[in-house]
Amino acid sequence: MAPMFDTFNGLPLHPLVVHAAVVFIPLTCLGTILIAVKRSWRKSLGWWVLAIAFLSVGFAFVAKESGEALAKKVGEPLVHAQLGDTLPLIAGIMFLAVAALVIADFAMDRGAEKTGKQPVLVTILAIVAVLVSVGATVQTVRVGDSGAKAVWADALTPATAPTPMPSGSASTGPASYTMAQVKAHKTAADCWTTISGKVYNLTTWEDQHPGGAARIIALCGTDGTAAFVDQHGTKKRPNEDLSSFQIGTLAN
Repeated sequence: MAPMFDTFNGLPLHPLVVHAAVVFIPLTCLGTILIAVKRSWRKSLGWWVLAIAFLSVGFAFVAKESGEALAKKVGEPLVHAQLGDTLPLIAGIMFLAVAALVIADFAMDRGAEKTGKQPVLVTILAIVAVLVSVGATVQTVRVGDSGAKAVWADALTPATAPTPMPSGSASTGPASYTMAQVKAHKTAADCWTTISGKVYNLTTWEDQHPGGAARIIALCGTDGTAAFVDQHGTKKRPNEDLSSFQIGTLAN
């Protein structure tokens, strides 16, 4: 059974719904600023801004869930996933802040009309709502930026040349290394691993890895077969990326 929020019309749902969150959260921020600075705008636009804030929460939640479904198929970009997990919560806080402002202003409307002054509570709630909505917009930008980098960074960056084979290997075939030799290269600055009987130098791949450097560093000096297969299996792109860093084979 396909997971909920997996696909729509045969295409991954995530890139489709993400754009809605990217539009609606900043739109809520803009609306919140407008209703915070002018009471007449708050009376005419307040409930509309609240409705947009509510939709923002829904879109952020579906974006998160659909992103997790997509990650199961193509691999999880760690930084993007971590930032994306926070967005529904932040959007929810933004909705509550806008709701508090709109409802408080509506409840105190008569008093404000009599005195001609805006209640202090409404002023405080307006400031809080603006700050929260700006924070939500900033987080949306961070999530979008990390997602764009995960998708496009490799495509737009020239591929790193594979580590040269040891001298003489061209005539004798791939170099052969023992597991002890692989274990000696166990730091981020000198990172080797073995996967399915092949040895790779992943030092230069750490900062390019869409899932974050930590995932690669965890493999340094170890047999990374299980971790790689669990995450990527036989997916074409990850295996092609990996192959360019092969320096030899693991000795029996």
